[in-house]
Amino acid sequence: MQLSASQQTTLNGIKSRALLARAESERQVQKAEEELWALTGSAQPDATAVEAKVREVERLRAGARLDFIAAVREATNVLTAAQRRTLLGTAP
Repeated sequence: MQLSASQQTTLNGIKSRALLARAESERQVQKAEEELWALTGSAQPDATAVEAKVREVERLRAGARLDFIAAVREATNVLTAAQRRTLLGTAP
């Protein structure tokens, strides 16, 4: 599958943005996990605060996953129909 120079440039930009977004998401999840650890490590953990933090961690993870899916969709839209078929292994 041959990519044009324009496609390569566009796809590299999408990849760079996706990698930066993933790194930022990982930092946010790590920070929230550390906060959760601190909450659960107290002598009298606040169940409401722990639950809220767990929900925050999972919301961040889901957001990162959706961002990745959006980046893949954006990258797929750069390809021609024939290139998409080749990528998926459905080309004649």
